[in-house]
Parts: sequence; structure tokens; C-alpha cells
Amino acid sequence: MPGLRGSHCKKMNQSLINRYQAGGDIYNTFAKSYGQNAADNIAAAALTGDETAVNAAITQEQFGASKDTSTFDAFASQIYNDPFAAPIEEFNKVAKNTVKDFLFNGKTLFVVLAFGVVVVLFVALGGLKLFFKK
Repeated sequence: MPGLRGSHCKKMNQSLINRYQAGGDIYNTFAKSYGQNAADNIAAAALTGDETAVNAAITQEQFGASKDTSTFDAFASQIYNDPFAAPIEEFNKVAKNTVKDFLFNGKTLFVVLAFGVVVVLFVALGGLKLFFKK
């Protein structure tokens, strides 16, 4: 991006800060690329004079705000917003994955097929006569 220097330099001089402000060449580049609100946010970060803050603002505008990936926070949010849906939703997910993993496991398929072959052979060789003797 224009105007950015290496990470070794944390403070920006006033002329560089001015380039990030409305009317500056860097501001105009960001306004064209990401819109005026994004350029304003980056300009506000530049006013601090801290290049790290500017880089963070640029990253946020390019990729969006970072997401909270904490399992506990997600669960607590679900419990707070809808206390009954969170446990049921998680139970459904676990149950669905457990059944799916069980059914599509290679060993399970082998056992089911082997049992089927045994049943077919049992019936074909007259094994049902053992149960229906008179």
C-alpha cells in the first residue's frame, strides 16, 4: 500500500500523516479502493501517528474485523441469547456426526455386509426351518 514503511518504523512524521487525511494521495487511493468510510477510518488511525494502528486499520478494512474463535464465548453467547437452542443444537450436531461417522466407517460397513452374507446363506441353506418346525 502506498505510504506504508517497514515494520521497524512505528512513528509516522507529520507529512505522512497528512497524506492519509482527506485530500491526501493515500486517502484518495483508499477511498477509491475501499470507500470513503474506510478511508476515514484509516485517516483516524493515522492521526495517532502510530504506524501499527494504521496497519491494523488497513487490515480491518481489507479483511474485516477479526472473529472471536473462543468456544466458551460462542457457547456463552448462545446460552445468553437462546438458552434452549444452544444445547439442543449442539446435541443434534453431535448425534448427527456420531451416526454419520458410525455408518460410513469402513469397519462398520464390513461388519454389516458380513452379517448380511451370513443371513442370506442361513436362509438359502434352509435355516428358517429350525424356527418353523411343527
